Amino acid sequence: MSKGKFYTKDYVGETISQNVSWKNRNDPDSMIWVEKKIFNEDHHGVAHIIGNSKSRENFNLNLLKGQTGGELGVRSVGQTYGCNLLYKQFSPDFLICTNKLICNEIAESGYGKENIVFSNVKNILQHGGNFHLYPHYVNQNTGTLALKLACADGHKKIFLIGMTTYSSPEDNIFYDKHDAYKKVNVEGANGKFVQDCARIFLLYDDVEFFYVCEYQGLMPEAYNWIPNLKEITVPQYYNLASLGAIHYA
Repeated sequence: MSKGKFYTKDYVGETISQNVSWKNRNDPDSMIWVEKKIFNEDHHGVAHIIGNSKSRENFNLNLLKGQTGGELGVRSVGQTYGCNLLYKQFSPDFLICTNKLICNEIAESGYGKENIVFSNVKNILQHGGNFHLYPHYVNQNTGTLALKLACADGHKKIFLIGMTTYSSPEDNIFYDKHDAYKKVNVEGANGKFVQDCARIFLLYDDVEFFYVCEYQGLMPEAYNWIPNLKEITVPQYYNLASLGAIHYA
């Protein structure tokens, strides 16, 4: 189930082990049922995935709190799914974080008490009441998890902002601003990230995905053959997502 297509509307919860060590994780006495508590079916099918690559450095995230009109009347521009330290700059509808250091900080700040933050079993057990269990969690890049959750929630048009691959080992807005962020092996990190995202694009083949870049030609070549993924520029993104009247020089 965790590697295949699933939808959160069909998810009711799952059994997890309270033993965080691999040695004892299958002990039947440690198993508990975690019931689904986040219901997200009342939306218009548009989502924005906000990563933390420097490609979103000059983007005004507050535009994503706006509204748009049309045949369906006035409505939000869509739901937002973010990663890790994004919450310091912007509060998405759903934040995904599994990094221990950042989760400690989220719990201490009280953010998890007032907002929806998905995480893994370890962080949930350590910080009761601050996190929600990510459905069918597997260990992946947080941006990948955000993308997969938006698909599982049933969105049919998904924009990816700040989800570009690494251009340098320090290509993260929060690099040098938190102990959780270190230099990465660009080739290894990009390879795994692109591979995992590509699988999601192909798995949810009835979804339109839009890869937002500063200019055309930045999308990884491995994505070019994916039929339901399109590279768009920031001005095109503003128009497609109906983010308001944006003027360019």
